[in-house]
Amino acid sequence: MLIVCSDVSSMKAVDSKLFEKEGVGIVTFSYQNSEGIEQELTKRVVDTMTIKAKKGEEANIRPVVEMHVKLGDLEKKVRVNLQDRSRFRYSMILGKNFLKHGAVVSSDENYLAGEKLK
Repeated sequence: MLIVCSDVSSMKAVDSKLFEKEGVGIVTFSYQNSEGIEQELTKRVVDTMTIKAKKGEEANIRPVVEMHVKLGDLEKKVRVNLQDRSRFRYSMILGKNFLKHGAVVSSDENYLAGEKLK
């Protein structure tokens, strides 16, 4: 998992299907982590994000859902935008909306989760 300083977290979602149920936007999608564990999820769409495109390309509109995210001892419910991240190295990136709850980022280390700093 890579930690970057985007405002909103983003996670891999494949085979996404958007629909409405009783006037509420819903999305179903599959998520697969780096160990190959796959899970199908159905979530309420709480927002959408429009990602600006390069000149000549269409903007990318992504559904946003709320997810419980856990990193070490830190667990929070945050908004996460869904996209097919198959071409990327990491299946999820954590944004400022998660990191602001007490995560410390070390740019010279990878895959750390440890004791709280005093």
